[in-house]
Amino acid sequence: GTCLLLGGKVTGGNGGDGCSRLGKVFWGKKGGPGVDVRLGKIRVEGAVLAGGKGGMLGGFPGLAYQVKPPGSFLFHPNSKPPVAWLSGKPARKGTVRVMVRGRPGSAGLLFVGSGWCHFPLDPFGLGSLFVVPFAWKTGPILSPGGTGGAVLNINAKYPLDRPVQAQFLVLEPSTFTLWATNSVLLMIRS
Repeated sequence: GTCLLLGGKVTGGNGGDGCSRLGKVFWGKKGGPGVDVRLGKIRVEGAVLAGGKGGMLGGFPGLAYQVKPPGSFLFHPNSKPPVAWLSGKPARKGTVRVMVRGRPGSAGLLFVGSGWCHFPLDPFGLGSLFVVPFAWKTGPILSPGGTGGAVLNINAKYPLDRPVQAQFLVLEPSTFTLWATNSVLLMIRS
């Protein structure tokens, strides 16, 4: 399988600074790599990779990444993985918006469900679907600012303390890339 890292920052371990609580000095110790690939495949999309800081007197910073055979590594630092979030507070007879941010002009498909799964999109897309949907909603087309959302109306008899999650599949028209966003949790507490 492939490990997929979407967004964020990954920093390797430090080589030591000579000022630890235990009084250890790591003279010239090199910092660790941000990502160390030895087996399998890793694909990094839209993340920042940095090696750890080097120790005192000749310790060099670590590499952003290192790959040792038979591992493989794909790095796209400028890609923009879509991210989902919930806007509004879930309440009976209320509305919430499930929002998504990504590349402008991308099309989204929202899945809503109470079942959980792990369905990798590989090789057809990036990420994994975590929702077993009981409903879906087409749209939105992301605005020129790269955001969009779908309104969910909550009925008066919606069960309390029942976790439901929502997740977008997003298609970028410029690259024909299909992405799965993170899932967001929708629950009305008793």
